[in-house]
Amino acid sequence: MKKTILLTVGLILLLTVVSLAGNYDSQKETEFFLKAKEYVFERNWEKAQARLEDYLKRYRSGRFEEEALYWLARSMNQLSREVKEADAMVRLKEKAIENLDILLEGHPKSVWKDDAIALRVEIAATLALLGQEKYKRYIEEIVKSHEKEQSEILMIALEALAEMEPEVALPMIEDVLTKQKDPMVRKQAVFLIGAYHGEEGLSILKKVEVTDQDKAVREEAAYWGKRIQTALIPVQLNYYGYIARIDKEKDYHLLPEGKLSVFEFPALRSHSSKEIEKEVQKLFEGKLSDVKFATSAIGGIDIPQISGGRIQRSQMQLSHNLRGFRIEVPGDDIEKGYFQVRGKVSFFDTYRDREHLKDFVVNENHGQLMAMRNGEDVAILVLQFKSLEEPLDFSGEPVYYTKFTNVFGAVVHSSRQTWSTEEMSGVKKGSVVDYSRAKAEIPGKGGKWVLVGDIQLHGKERRFIGRDAVLYNPKHKVVAEASEIIVPANDPASFKVAGKE
Repeated sequence: MKKTILLTVGLILLLTVVSLAGNYDSQKETEFFLKAKEYVFERNWEKAQARLEDYLKRYRSGRFEEEALYWLARSMNQLSREVKEADAMVRLKEKAIENLDILLEGHPKSVWKDDAIALRVEIAATLALLGQEKYKRYIEEIVKSHEKEQSEILMIALEALAEMEPEVALPMIEDVLTKQKDPMVRKQAVFLIGAYHGEEGLSILKKVEVTDQDKAVREEAAYWGKRIQTALIPVQLNYYGYIARIDKEKDYHLLPEGKLSVFEFPALRSHSSKEIEKEVQKLFEGKLSDVKFATSAIGGIDIPQISGGRIQRSQMQLSHNLRGFRIEVPGDDIEKGYFQVRGKVSFFDTYRDREHLKDFVVNENHGQLMAMRNGEDVAILVLQFKSLEEPLDFSGEPVYYTKFTNVFGAVVHSSRQTWSTEEMSGVKKGSVVDYSRAKAEIPGKGGKWVLVGDIQLHGKERRFIGRDAVLYNPKHKVVAEASEIIVPANDPASFKVAGKE
């Protein structure tokens, strides 16, 4: 009996010791992991990475393995943003995805699953944009199986795909709009079509505007549809800024001090700042002196703009300081129609700390001039309407003395006045012809492409090379502006900008 009691007591003591040892180890593991997380909260990503890696080595299949893998991947991703070398950044992001893969494949029911998927999509999108195309599959898989994914993850994947490959994304986004039950996801899909696809997504937006069951989704589709249609209206707004003086006090009445004065201004076809300046002098009866051109944008406002298939906010957010006045034309306030452009102009008087806000309307019959004076100093803004259905007129164009027709189907206007017989026949011989400052009108898909710059023709390769040049597509949109643009005579749409693939 005594023996049995002793054995029982011994067993109890042994279990107690084992239990205490286990509790000690568990507590030690917890403390180690929490210390690693402290570095995460402190945003000390380098120490967080080292400590979390150490935890995963010491406690294989530990209690906090899933969470540690997630925070390790997140720390690596954050650390990758701080390194300067591109290769090091890519390696860190790739290693982060490896840890997320271990988490998701080893623990498919983990509470960290959704956070890990979302983070993996975010990192994969960055890597794909950096040229690591194998990571696109993480994003495409999410979009293709969109009915199984949570809304937040799906929206991250949709945006990543739209940014990487708009053409691939469009049919997938359309499928989401048709099958996805969550109106929040459908609304995000509509935004992505409007933001990344422009004209090619217009028919989808029109359909959604009529058929979607959710009011917010229909309104989003109507908004983006209107923006895209507005962008396609072939008109724009040009502006010119000048500084000047009124020397004689007896002429100050032309521009009362501290007041924003507005004048109707003739609509000019020329984009020359000198021509605009002549009209400014005429308007003020020659009473202005020291008139100096300060700034301009030809086609600077074209709201909203489409660039590379993506619709953008105006590239022209005019904001200039002219003689103590800060002048702004907010792009978001501009309304564009076929026959006029309207919006607002702000003159902020820094002398008096006061803003003056005026509406403007310009059309094909008249522009507008706005001016303010402080003492003898004058700031002037001229706004001009431009219909792109008119023949193109390029800023700073020289006089073209020579016109060559049928240059591999193109028409070339050159500023050169004299030519040798050899040069005149150079096109047929396939040699290099230097047109100097010139304008080449090149027929192509959709109409006439126009290259303006210092142009050479390389006859053998049947291509134009424009230096310090601008290329306009058949819709009169600038598609390239660079130190060198190479345009094939038979396919201008396949142009290349030197230095870019």
